[in-house]
Amino acid sequence: MSHDGNLSYLQRPSLARRSLARFQDVLGRFSAGEWYAKQQSLSGAVILVYHSVADGASSRWIDPAKRISLSSFKRQMQFLARQRTVVPLWRVVESLRSGKPLPAGSVAITFDDGYRDNLTEAFPVLAALGLPATVFIPSQHIEDREPPWINRLYSAIVHRKAARLKLEHVVSFDGRLETVAQCAAAYVELSKELFALDYEPRKTVLAEIARQLDSDPIPVPIGMNWSDVREGIARYPGIEFGSHTVTHLDMSSAMPEVVSSELVRAKDSIETAIDKQVRYFAYPYSRVGKGDEARVAAAGYDAGFAGAEKTRVETDCCEYRIPRMDAPHSLGKLALVTSGAFPEISLSLFGHA
Repeated sequence: MSHDGNLSYLQRPSLARRSLARFQDVLGRFSAGEWYAKQQSLSGAVILVYHSVADGASSRWIDPAKRISLSSFKRQMQFLARQRTVVPLWRVVESLRSGKPLPAGSVAITFDDGYRDNLTEAFPVLAALGLPATVFIPSQHIEDREPPWINRLYSAIVHRKAARLKLEHVVSFDGRLETVAQCAAAYVELSKELFALDYEPRKTVLAEIARQLDSDPIPVPIGMNWSDVREGIARYPGIEFGSHTVTHLDMSSAMPEVVSSELVRAKDSIETAIDKQVRYFAYPYSRVGKGDEARVAAAGYDAGFAGAEKTRVETDCCEYRIPRMDAPHSLGKLALVTSGAFPEISLSLFGHA
């Protein structure tokens, strides 16, 4: 039995943030960004990040913050195919190394974490439009067909039958999950606790949470396995796979030797499984620790990608910390951020990005 749907969804944005989003959506829909980028002679590609593209049964088990509906994704890809220049990641890397940024309106598409719906829903849309993309996968998750941990937590809370949760080992928590507010607070608190754990202890705690809450098990495969990855490569030539560490590691808090080991092991595992070179790496959670850029280079990757204050890939970007941004759900906001004028136009008009 489900209780709180999408947890309503945790924290409603402030009125100011909602107003800013509406104004940005309008700017995008009226092509103000294209005009501004041309007037200001702006340049540089934008790299978008998607996670799950889910409709139907599987969407009930995926954190709404990590998914976009198939219909919205189709509209976004159709817009990008018509109005933008979609390029593979190697073009972005090549432009950075050459010191010649790509023109405003250039866009690269990426996915993180290896959701199975990328194969079943997203790849066919991309192929029909002739759009390339890169998928960054944590190799142990693919080996275990383990869904991203945040979805196990989300599913355990949303699809619970019991309302009491008491954890005393590894993670401490004691509370009732009856109201939306209680569930949302528990979700936020437990997310922070689980974020700090290693892969196996986190799996153990998640299993205990699901047991105590008597949650329905996830009935459909959310994550890819190696067979899915190989099928994606065979059926969709425009899709490339990259590395996302072994265990979706928070590299910013891990010991340097652990980071180096995961970088090498992930690359080796993926290359062995798909019989292709893995050229690119994306930092899990977009978190980069001191010296991690050098470790990514030493592990043999051609480039690394992370979240950053920058939106566009400009000539002063480090090739082992190339910026990406989460794709907005709004088509208008997507139009604005991919126009080449973001965040400058928003900062100029509203004082905020």
